[in-house]
Amino acid sequence: EYIFDAIKVHVTSVIEPASPVLVHVGGTVQFKTKSNFSSSERAIWSSEDSEIFLVNHDTGMGQCKKEGSTNIHINDTIHLTSMVTCEKIKHISADLANAPKVLTNFEKHPHYMSQYRIQFHLYPENNNLEFLQDQLKGYSLISHNIHFECRSLNPDWITAKAEEDDNGRTKSSTCIIYPKGGYISESPPATVSIQVSAGSKELPYFVEEVISFPFVSTFKAHSIKDITLTNNFRSKIFKVTGSAELKLWVEDPSLIDVKRMYLESEKVTEVQVSVPREIIHSFKNSKFHLENSVTGQKEHFTVSYTHDGGSGEENETKGTTNWHLMEILTVLVLIITLFILAKFILKSREPVQDYPVRRYPGNLPPQYTPRGAYGPQNPQRRDYPSPVNPSKPRPVIGGSNAMPGRDAY
Repeated sequence: EYIFDAIKVHVTSVIEPASPVLVHVGGTVQFKTKSNFSSSERAIWSSEDSEIFLVNHDTGMGQCKKEGSTNIHINDTIHLTSMVTCEKIKHISADLANAPKVLTNFEKHPHYMSQYRIQFHLYPENNNLEFLQDQLKGYSLISHNIHFECRSLNPDWITAKAEEDDNGRTKSSTCIIYPKGGYISESPPATVSIQVSAGSKELPYFVEEVISFPFVSTFKAHSIKDITLTNNFRSKIFKVTGSAELKLWVEDPSLIDVKRMYLESEKVTEVQVSVPREIIHSFKNSKFHLENSVTGQKEHFTVSYTHDGGSGEENETKGTTNWHLMEILTVLVLIITLFILAKFILKSREPVQDYPVRRYPGNLPPQYTPRGAYGPQNPQRRDYPSPVNPSKPRPVIGGSNAMPGRDAY
């Protein structure tokens, strides 16, 4: 007599990767059995729903085609099943616990780094699950084929890019931020932001997220450190870019006056250095300082003043007088030029007077000698216009005894 008993044994762990498998839409999975399980050459892999997950019957390589869940089977000496879930990314979250508290491009700041690395987590609808880019700590059977990008929204201050492997492909969901130094064109923002996106190029679809960090910048003064002024030029203005938290102080305010002005239109700070009118003697190396109270950055300047004996007001008055004389002289030259030009134009438009034609025997007008029945008769008296005054007729004397050229006038 034999006694039989049935025991249900779960053998899903025989298939690698272990069930259930979470895969990004468009990702691939290489299914296989563990090495201690001897499968025959007749093993066939199949999918219950090939529209969700399509698997190669011979190799066990499969790909997620759309969102959903299905079972993968292998028919061998025994029947094995594994569940696959295909999902899209629904949510991106930064690992703020390990993220920098502040970004800065000032190298002496305690939080300065040449590059900042920020890890992002990619989730489907259920935040308890996560798409792991380095799947299962180096376990390479799953490839999510996630396209991850990050870019800076403040390119004047920081640059950002996703971490890549040696072949230029996205390595993980890590964003690397590089602070910019050197010449800065405007005052910095209080915060800088990066935009990250993750998804699939094949479908295509992308999910975006923006994250911001406090930003502390170095400043740059666009001026030489040794400033020289004279009684003709008692002030100098220069721009300071790269710091909104700028403070200044003067060692001897009785010699120089330093003011800070913020230009909203240009988003820069201007500093005006001037020598008061009361100062009528020369001095050297009077100092003032610019400081960023947040970073501790300091820049030092010296001012030297040369007084040539005349007052600045007198020189300014002379300069103003000379300028007015030049203006008056320019206006006079312009008036004379216009007068000459107008006279020339008016003269060119005057009608040309017709002068009388000089009379000589060769071109005298013919005399009026009407013919009679048997020959010329004595012409009657006829007035011809005078060549000198056309409106006044002149007498013409003619007749049988008239001599051409003699009695014509």
